Amino acid sequence: MRRLLLLLAWEGSMAAGRDAGGVVPALTKREDSAVPPWLVRGADLAAVPLDLGAGSARRDLQSSSDACDYVSVSGSTGWSSYHGLYNSTGTCDSKPSYECLDCSGSGRKIWHHPYGYWFMGTDGCDSTASGINIISNDDLEDVSGDWREWDGSAWSANSAIAVTCYSYCKEIPGSTDKYRCFDCADASAQASVGDGQCDVGERRRRPV
Repeated sequence: MRRLLLLLAWEGSMAAGRDAGGVVPALTKREDSAVPPWLVRGADLAAVPLDLGAGSARRDLQSSSDACDYVSVSGSTGWSSYHGLYNSTGTCDSKPSYECLDCSGSGRKIWHHPYGYWFMGTDGCDSTASGINIISNDDLEDVSGDWREWDGSAWSANSAIAVTCYSYCKEIPGSTDKYRCFDCADASAQASVGDGQCDVGERRRRPV
């Protein structure tokens, strides 16, 4: 009986030791402190599962609605003045509309029109005047196919035109790239932030 009581007391002390830090109990959530402070926007940051196997935190996906807060454009043959980084500034036809931050031409915009087009031009919302467009009623991050550009006499498809979506872009003073953009919202894969970045890329993400 005395031996049984000693055994029970020893097991109790071991359990107390585990709870006190001897062997940390399995965690279910922890704060994702690896995200850069300037990347945190309101309620974006959530407690996330601790992946002990990976050895680094992973965050839940942001909603797909902010997958295209920023857009870069490149690859046009005749309309290079539209090349640059755009940010969402409003809505047209219930979809985000964009204005360019660093294009060589002034007043460059991207918007959706009720006729079922995404346009790149200078007028915005109600206008159909554009230098580059694509026929699609999809959200910009879901658009597929080749964009078309006006060559002076006709519309021609240009598969080299790339329209690339990002969740967040930060201006980098003194950098030749000017902006560093982050892919933190993706419809099919988690974004690792264990390295203090959020799938960082200088204007890198799947083209639309």
